[in-house]
Amino acid sequence: SNTIITTNLTSADIQKRYGRPFMSRLMKGVDKDHLMVFNDLTNKRKQYF
Repeated sequence: SNTIITTNLTSADIQKRYGRPFMSRLMKGVDKDHLMVFNDLTNKRKQYF
């Protein structure tokens, strides 16, 4: 099955918090064509206040 995971944590933060075995299971079968990383994006949401 396919799973989509979103987080504000870096991969290092995930490994530190949940451990290497969890990170290994999370990344099993993931290659560069199936991983999206968004860095240094500006917030495009409207600010009403």
